[in-house]
Amino acid sequence: FVQPVWQLTDEAQHTDVLAQYAHGVYPIEGVTTLRPETVAIMVTTGNYRWSPPETVPRPAVVDPAQFGPPPPYLSGSQFKLWVRRHIWWFSYEAMQPPLFYALATPVWAAGYDAGGPFAAVYAVRVLNALFLAWLGPLTLATAWLLAPGRRLLALLAVTLTAFLPGLLLNGSQVTNDTLGAVLGSACVLVAARLVRGPWSWRGSLLLGVLFGLTLLAKLTDAGLAIGLATAWAWPALKLRAPWRHQLAVGAASAAVALLVMLPWLLLNVFVYGHPVPSPEAAKLLGAGTSGATYTFAQSLNYAFQTFWTGEHKDSLPYTGVMVAVMLGLGLVAAVGLSRLLRGTAWLRVERGVLIVLFAALMGQAAWALAVPATSGLGGMAPGRYLYPVVAAAMVLFAVGLWSRVRSTGWVV
Repeated sequence: FVQPVWQLTDEAQHTDVLAQYAHGVYPIEGVTTLRPETVAIMVTTGNYRWSPPETVPRPAVVDPAQFGPPPPYLSGSQFKLWVRRHIWWFSYEAMQPPLFYALATPVWAAGYDAGGPFAAVYAVRVLNALFLAWLGPLTLATAWLLAPGRRLLALLAVTLTAFLPGLLLNGSQVTNDTLGAVLGSACVLVAARLVRGPWSWRGSLLLGVLFGLTLLAKLTDAGLAIGLATAWAWPALKLRAPWRHQLAVGAASAAVALLVMLPWLLLNVFVYGHPVPSPEAAKLLGAGTSGATYTFAQSLNYAFQTFWTGEHKDSLPYTGVMVAVMLGLGLVAAVGLSRLLRGTAWLRVERGVLIVLFAALMGQAAWALAVPATSGLGGMAPGRYLYPVVAAAMVLFAVGLWSRVRSTGWVV
């Protein structure tokens, strides 16, 4: 409730998709412009782009009736300049998959009817806070699965998740990241449960449904596939599960995930001519971020910082101190985790579960760092792209830290 409206991580654009849905409009990337309700909040708050109010000049045109496509005679650098100046008036989150917006539109509409556009924003923020709360039990279950009986360790993992500022800041605004994080964490948990033996048909079908729903919430969660593939291969490689059975249940799981996504993919074929509107997003958002180049090291640093603090870290005090502290603790946790992976630590954990959690984290991290360049969207990888594995990440962080500190004799 104390976050400013708009929160600058595209909250206005996510809210606008809800407004479009509430008015029976399926927004089209690069074509659909903001609704009057969205612009009204922009005018009231002074937030039009990605900058805080009063830090950039107010735009000359704020009447939605005057919003329109780029002039057809523009090309090259002129087109990019026009987009950078006018991108804010497009509903540019229109390329997102529809699950979150389908679930949240009734809440937005009820809030709007009760108190106008500001009430609608806060109503969806409450909905996302309720979604976010599921990460508590998901983290707890993941910790119990990895280290059965270690209650203090599980409590540490849940505490880290519950008080992670970046997650709270980003997850309790209007965004589809929250639902993607919850469903992604559920996917990893189910996969980690399945790794302990041959996959059951029920578990594999459940995992397929969950992964399909996760991608229908947030496509940037696709990096989870590395962890799921590891969970599928481990029983056959290490536990001598029959390959024929694993192939059958794995294929069924993948088919179910595709089936869950199929309606949206077919709708995109009808609207855009192809299953995923990546070219349209790259044309608009890529032009909006053109001119800024970042090295891999810069992107990695940005992802690490904003994972802990959120993308607009000035919203919270002492975030620089927190990043420094977490960097130090992270190095200690990394040492402990490396010993666990090698099997040389005193702490005994379920090895298959450990490998799956680690593979999911590394796969999602690699995917997150690759998305800005491979998608054509530009910019740096934000830390919120790692929130689909936040439960696994906090459990691994806690286990690694606990293992290393405990071995020194500092704690008993």
